[in-house]
This record gives sequence, C-alpha cells and structure tokens, in this order.
Amino acid sequence: MNRSVTFLAVLLAATIAISGCKKENTSPTNAIELSGEVNIDSVLSNRKAAPVDYIVSGTLFLNAKVRIMPGTVIHLKEGATVQVNANGALVAWGSASERITLTAVSGAKWNALIFYSQSDSNKLHYCDIKNGGRGSITNPAAMVIVGQNAYAEGKVSIRDCVFEASAGSGLFINDRSSVTDFHNNAFNSNTDFPITVTSENVSDVNATSTFSANGKNYVEIRDCVYPVGKNQTFAKLTVPYYIGGNVSLYGNDTIKAGVSFVFGSSAALIADNFNANNRSLTVQGTAGSPVVFNSENSSGWQSLTIRGSAYSAINYAEFKNAGNVANQYGQQAAVIVENAGANVSIRDCVFDNSGGYGIDLGGCTNYNSDIATANSFVNCASGNVKY
Repeated sequence: MNRSVTFLAVLLAATIAISGCKKENTSPTNAIELSGEVNIDSVLSNRKAAPVDYIVSGTLFLNAKVRIMPGTVIHLKEGATVQVNANGALVAWGSASERITLTAVSGAKWNALIFYSQSDSNKLHYCDIKNGGRGSITNPAAMVIVGQNAYAEGKVSIRDCVFEASAGSGLFINDRSSVTDFHNNAFNSNTDFPITVTSENVSDVNATSTFSANGKNYVEIRDCVYPVGKNQTFAKLTVPYYIGGNVSLYGNDTIKAGVSFVFGSSAALIADNFNANNRSLTVQGTAGSPVVFNSENSSGWQSLTIRGSAYSAINYAEFKNAGNVANQYGQQAAVIVENAGANVSIRDCVFDNSGGYGIDLGGCTNYNSDIATANSFVNCASGNVKY
C-alpha cells in the first residue's frame, strides 16, 4: 500500500521500535513509501532484514529534521526528488560498516537531493549515492545540489561518501552556498562532471577526494551569478579544474602550486575588480610544481585577465595554447592586464603557443622591470610582451 508522509510520524515510531529486532525478510514491494511533506522531526530506520527500507516517489519535502540511521537503504523512483527546505535538515550519518544507500529503483533514474537549508545539522556521512541526476530545477543537473543562487542558500557537510552513476554531475555547489568538512569522497562513473562549483565555492573542494571514469573527469567551475567577494583558494586536486566560459574571481584569490586548469574554446579566467574594490590574484607555482593553464583541445582558449588594481603576482606558471580570441578591448594574449593602474609581477613563467602576445600589459606601468627576461616565450604569434 502506498503510504503518504501524512502518516509518517506513526510509521517512523514503528520503525524505531522494531529496528533492533530480527524481522522476516521483506521485498522492495514491502518497503515504506514516502512522498509529500515531513513536518515533524522524524527518523528513518534500518529495518534490518528488509533489503529496501523506504521508497521515495514524487518530491519529498523535508520541513523538519529527518535523521537517516546507519545501514538504511532508500530507493527512489523515476524522477523522484528529496528537497530539504529552509526550516528542515537532513542528518544522513552512516558508518564505515553500515553505510546509508540512496539509489534508484531498478531501471530508473531519480532527480536530486537538494539542500535549501543552512542548518548546521545537514550531514551526508558514509553514504552511497547512486543513479540519480536525471533532471532538476537547476543547471547543471546533479544528484546532490546545494543551494540555488540567492533564491535559496544551502549548507551541508559531506564526508566519506560515494557519488556514482549520475545522469548528470555528481555534486553541484551553487552561489552563496557551501559544503563544509568536505573529506574523503569518491566520484565514479558520473555522466557529466563529478563536481560543479561556482567561482565563490572553489575553496569547498580539497584534495582528499578521488575521481574515476567520469564523463568529464574535471572539477567544473562556473561563473558566480550573485558574488559577495569571498576569497578563494584553489587547492591541487588529482584532476584539473575545468573552465568552459568566462569565469570571474571576486576576492583576493590564491592558486596553489601544482594546480592544473583546462579551458574550453574561448574561455577566460578573470581576476575581477569587484564593486570597485581592489582585488588580487596570487599564483603560487614552484619550479618543481608549476601551475598549468592549458586548452581542452587544439582550438585553444582566451586568457588569464587581471582587472583589479591591487598587487597581483604570477610565479612559475605555464600558459599553453592561449590567446586565440581577443577581448572587448582588442587585447589578445595569454595574460592580459586590462587596468592601466594595476600592479603586477610575472616571473618564471612559460608562454607557449599563444595566438597573440604572451603578455599584454594594457598600458600598465607598475610591473616587474625584468618581465621580458624573467619569463620564457615560445611561438607567441604577435610577440612576447606588449607594453
């Protein structure tokens, strides 16, 4: 029998009472079906002998705190969604020996688990999240979505989880939202990117996660629609960051040694001058671990552009196949300075196969005097440095 969430309090009280008892084996058709709204604090329990504990159909709205106990198995029907609203929270906290499973009914693809809640209680720990990402109200589609721009901000802690076989991306962290305590997660065989973030969520991702056999095995960065000027740090990951269009940074941002970027055709990374406040970019490559900027394919990419007037430093970076498209001011180079009042230092960098200049200073006079000799230039079509 299809049991709506109207009766959830009674059902969950019953499952709590029997969760420690041995029960006769049940089939997925005997699982408790959930849909509608949860309006009181509730617990979803591991029913022990049941192969599937709960089945979600339609959209399940969480307007209260819902705790999923270790070992619980939840199947979601075709197109099903779980939405954690602003006054709700989801605590899915399994263990190494009793992982929580959220997956599709056989042959189906569910939509997404969406966090529109900023509760500190939101947790995805020791969860296997599979076979979702069919579609969502956000772009891109992903199995787990955190926030939706300024409409609804989200926050969740994600540790020791597996994101697998999404029809879209595995995880999408949207504007003004955050993933805290991101640690030791695995992203496997997702159709699109394993993770998509906006340019003010980059610091949420760290090097403790693994990525395998994803359709686009990069961490995608999209432009932030509603920036607030947060400082970001790009940590070295086991896969490159991917930038497919123009992406702006709005804080005092740092790119650590060993970071790799892959750019789509005509894409650019822009250190912006947010709200007329001076912003800076620091690229901290080393001789043994340079920062690498390269194109996804032979069509090249546009540029690393500096718009702010604060001091920016680029050290030990490799710029490959850039400068294939001019900006709005006609500048065409791997590194472009758009602000004549900028203060830049560029040293120990390699500019290889630029479609324009290696560096276009845009009339800036505050630069290191050895800029032409402190860097290496190979096959830059228009020349090495334009002053």
